[in-house]
Amino acid sequence: MHTQLVVDRSRLTATLFRDGRKVFAAPVGVGKATSPTPVGQFNVRERLSGFGDPFYGPVAFGTSARSAVLTDWPDGGFVGIHGTE
Repeated sequence: MHTQLVVDRSRLTATLFRDGRKVFAAPVGVGKATSPTPVGQFNVRERLSGFGDPFYGPVAFGTSARSAVLTDWPDGGFVGIHGTE
């Protein structure tokens, strides 16, 4: 099964596709001009859970994307995907 998450930064949406079919869509927030969301194709590196945090939500996914600006984050600025439930 081929799974792809497409984030449209101009429309502020994320759409999940499985085998080319749309299975889920949701509104998203992206970085601002001083800390922009990277552009490109990236992989999910890890699944993190058990937060229970109102900002990050119960699950987050670490990606292979890196921030050119937020380098004080763990491992030098890897970008994650997270939600608030």
